Amino acid sequence: MSDTGRGLAGYTLFELLVVLAIISAASAIALPAVSSGFGSLNARSAALRISAAMMDAREKAMRSRSVIYAEASGKALVIRTAEGRVVKELPFSGGLTLDSGRAISFSPGGFSSGGEIKVLSDKAGYSVVVTASGRPRIEAVK
Repeated sequence: MSDTGRGLAGYTLFELLVVLAIISAASAIALPAVSSGFGSLNARSAALRISAAMMDAREKAMRSRSVIYAEASGKALVIRTAEGRVVKELPFSGGLTLDSGRAISFSPGGFSSGGEIKVLSDKAGYSVVVTASGRPRIEAVK
């Protein structure tokens, strides 16, 4: 930036284009590293939501004194009564796949049939394991 007597000082168009090229190159290098962490974060967040929904299903079974079922297939977790009425449905997106294999039941006494729900993305996987006591825990899938 120099004042050569031609008017106001400023940057030339060439200098601005060089700075834009440097910023673009740095962004192109950094973007894949940053975006790869989002798949893992998305899967972990989904596992936490499922774990909370399992605790909620257990509480609903104890409060209503009836059996409650939770099952995941494809892109959603469905919690329903023994009569088949849907109590809660949690849809998931963002490249996530859910798999439970079978429904997990929660009894009025707070116990469960046990089971697991896998949350898989292209970057990471987590398993929400529900124990016979009805308590969920999250484990990383290797």
